[in-house]
Amino acid sequence: MYVYNLLTEKDMLNDLIYSEKYISNSYSSIVLELPCPELRKILFRCQLNVQSIESNIENARNERGWNLNSLCKLSSYS
Repeated sequence: MYVYNLLTEKDMLNDLIYSEKYISNSYSSIVLELPCPELRKILFRCQLNVQSIESNIENARNERGWNLNSLCKLSSYS
């Protein structure tokens, strides 16, 4: 509980997104190396779930203006 007093919401979201990206990259490496098609399918679904979570975190960061993607909406370039 004490850690929550030290981390801001932005810090926590940044930590979450980097953790999810690490997990997703790990799945990518493993899935390609597996000889068993069934296990490959299972881990591929796990990877898709991680990417969905990653997308939700990115959306939360965008809503708060803490992501580069949110800056694109503010840009005057078309």
